Amino acid sequence: MDITTGDIVPDYAPRIERSVIRSCAKWNYQLAEDILTGKVTSEDQLAQQYKPESHEFLDMCSDLL
Repeated sequence: MDITTGDIVPDYAPRIERSVIRSCAKWNYQLAEDILTGKVTSEDQLAQQYKPESHEFLDMCSDLL
């Protein structure tokens, strides 16, 4: 798909590449899902290893959304 026009590009081969995610907290997929579904709603519910170091928990939650 051409992202500027939205048109389908014939014979386009998608690329799958590795990427680097930089974050101030090491959240795993399960924790992210628990935040999105409302099971985790505050920093107090996180183990110490998952607490953000330099940002606010609620700001990170809104970024996750």
